[in-house]
Amino acid sequence: MTLTLYYLDNSRAFRVLWTAFELGIGDQVKVKTFPRVNGKKAVPEMSKNSGFSLGKSPFIIDDTDGEEVQVYESVACIEYLIERYGSGKGMELLPPVGKWAERSRASALLSFCETPFTHALPIVYSQWFMPEGNERILKTLTSSMAVNVQKDLDFYESTIASNKDKYGPQDGLYLANGKFSAADIANAFSAEYVLAKAIGTEDKKWPNVEAWLRLIEARPGYKETKKAAGLHDFTLLEREGGNL
Repeated sequence: MTLTLYYLDNSRAFRVLWTAFELGIGDQVKVKTFPRVNGKKAVPEMSKNSGFSLGKSPFIIDDTDGEEVQVYESVACIEYLIERYGSGKGMELLPPVGKWAERSRASALLSFCETPFTHALPIVYSQWFMPEGNERILKTLTSSMAVNVQKDLDFYESTIASNKDKYGPQDGLYLANGKFSAADIANAFSAEYVLAKAIGTEDKKWPNVEAWLRLIEARPGYKETKKAAGLHDFTLLEREGGNL
């Protein structure tokens, strides 16, 4: 296997590497890590090194069989790894074609992972780029845009609550079908990011979301990813003072 992952610190590339470890191929992935400029955009070297014109992360180049495959966007990267390297154990990260009810739930939740970012990033960018002296405007914007961020976390919370009734208090903590899946991997980063940076969350709490994150952050695959990846500063267990 010749698979390279271009990894920007504190980015959705974490999802992709975590998927690789859950599939048992994480230690075979060559991870090229790049920092952010002042904690914001990627350094120019990442685009030059990867050859990807947009200079975004995650970005995969796979030369395994002599034909170069390039994949970008984190959900596409996750699906690619599962479909290509997920025989047997790995395919459990997405229910197989034919189990339509289970697969549709997992696939829909996998895609949902970008919705919290759609709502959270305008707040982040406003904080980054709003000129000084406009604190009142920033506070008003944050307050108005926070509504949808909270709705996204409410969706996670109610989904888990429903699953706990259906699958039991432990298996029900997973987002789809009472078992760990790619939906958990993808959405964990979204929830971690929003909660760690307190993006429009104010003083509200989502206990089911926090219990879910603690459960999946304790997985061996997550711990292996933390060791092999670039920066990932959003882990709930670490913020609570625990050890991975």
